[in-house]
Amino acid sequence: MGITPATLRALVKLIPPKIGPRSSPPKTTVEPENQVLMALDYWRNHLTYRDVANLWNLGEATVAKLIREVKTHIANSSQFRVATPTEMKANPGQPIITLLSE
Repeated sequence: MGITPATLRALVKLIPPKIGPRSSPPKTTVEPENQVLMALDYWRNHLTYRDVANLWNLGEATVAKLIREVKTHIANSSQFRVATPTEMKANPGQPIITLLSE
């Protein structure tokens, strides 16, 4: 998978526990570690929102929102380095996300 348990734990701490539509119930609740894993599926396997929605049995809009949320939290954190698409293409085996304190 290319991501260590320490990195996953650090990522999970960044993500709010519940993300759902602000307007009307029912709210979609996806555990933080699953949000991160869903985002990793999307990035690592170059899947579409529809593919991930099918994998996780969620709507496309929900998946899109969760992945954007994870990406925003990672981008706003100085704890992580995210591999660029060029780096990933050049070296497919490298970790997508690296915890800088590792």
